[in-house]
Amino acid sequence: MKKQVKRKSLNGRKAISPLIATLILIAIITVGGLLVHILLLNNYSILASTNQITVEAMDLIKQTDGSVAFTITIKNTGNKPVIALIVSLSGNDLTDLTFSPEPSATPLQPGQTASGALTDLSNYIGGNAYSVVVRAVFQDGSTYSVPYVVKCRGSGVGVVARGASGLLYFGYWGSTKIVEVDTSTFTIKKTSNDLGYGDMYFCISDYSHVYIVGWKETAYHLGKINPETLEIIAEKDLSGYINDPVYGGGVSNGYAYILDSSGILVKIKVGDLSIVTSTNIRNYYLPVTVVLNSFCVDENGEYIYVTAWNPEQWSSVAKVRTSDLSIQGDCRSVQIEAVQYLVASGGYVYTHSGKFGKVFKISASTLSLEGTVTLNQQNTPGLELCIASNKLYLTGVWIESENYIFHRARINLNTFTLEDEKISQMPQETGGPKVGWPAPQVYGDNSNIYRLLWMSDGSHIVKINAATLDVTGILGSLNP
Repeated sequence: MKKQVKRKSLNGRKAISPLIATLILIAIITVGGLLVHILLLNNYSILASTNQITVEAMDLIKQTDGSVAFTITIKNTGNKPVIALIVSLSGNDLTDLTFSPEPSATPLQPGQTASGALTDLSNYIGGNAYSVVVRAVFQDGSTYSVPYVVKCRGSGVGVVARGASGLLYFGYWGSTKIVEVDTSTFTIKKTSNDLGYGDMYFCISDYSHVYIVGWKETAYHLGKINPETLEIIAEKDLSGYINDPVYGGGVSNGYAYILDSSGILVKIKVGDLSIVTSTNIRNYYLPVTVVLNSFCVDENGEYIYVTAWNPEQWSSVAKVRTSDLSIQGDCRSVQIEAVQYLVASGGYVYTHSGKFGKVFKISASTLSLEGTVTLNQQNTPGLELCIASNKLYLTGVWIESENYIFHRARINLNTFTLEDEKISQMPQETGGPKVGWPAPQVYGDNSNIYRLLWMSDGSHIVKINAATLDVTGILGSLNP
């Protein structure tokens, strides 16, 4: 009879039965699964409860009057309601910025967007980049911040300079480039590189060179450009002379003339860009305070004519001798009523009053009123003027019931009578043009008028048939 041998564990103790081992394993798996499930639920809860916003659109635009507009659209991309949105621009909280809808009144729910705008900012330079921080406060008191960078761009309006052989040069106020346009083919021949002028106020030409004035680094500068390469070949720092936004410029007989909003008129020799002399036009009118609007140099380069007005009394055209910048007189007694842009040719000065819809003809020698033409449209912005083939062309833009209206008129200078006037709405798909800066933005030849306008997708050159005043072409977006 064999002896039965009892099984022992390796250490001499009894082994765990398979049933107990199985139960222990099941318990471990169950507890572990519960722990993992709890952890996953907690992580899901943390991930699902997100604080997040996204900036869908943002813009910083230098307007034609020198002010800066800021617009922003923010979307709640988290899953909690937003009760406040705070935006800082270049380190400064925009406390006047309100949103539609306003989260403080109606919390911004997940997936919803809110838009805000400010139109009266200052001290921002076109072409420069500025930091933006957007902060959201959620309904549970938590916050979320996100940084951005926005570049201040110009509103697109610019100025035109006539070059040789049917070439025009367009500069962009608030931009850093100019383009050369061939009028015979109505095409852009070339575009300059970045010229470093954050705010370009005008562009003028004496056929051999193109000149621009704008803000660069810490001061206004005059730049001299080679038309072959569109590169700056010389510059003049205008510190101590031009300290305010520039209202206009002209070049004639080897000299450039620059007028700023404070009334400073500067004469500069274009050969070496040396400053010859300067004067303050506004001092002539003291003790009366006037606002200067625009100026032009006559066709012989002998005189400059400047429009000025006293909001409570009268408007005026002052006559300035270019040789020494002395003021020879003005025609404020003529009561020419709220004039702005002007042009001089053939012994006369022509200027327009948008408020009264009148065009005035003033003797360049005596500054006496020689004639008046009344347009069909009144209470409009000032129309810009140019002369071609003894015709005076006026173009301008205004807003009517949220539509952009393009106004054109032609006056026969021999008879000083209105020949034609047309008004049309700009195409909706391209947006509408904005009123331009007080400097020449229109040029005419024997067949066409060329006008620089800003539309929703950038700056455009509009070609107008001189005989019919119909718009015959729009050269595509020139926004740099």
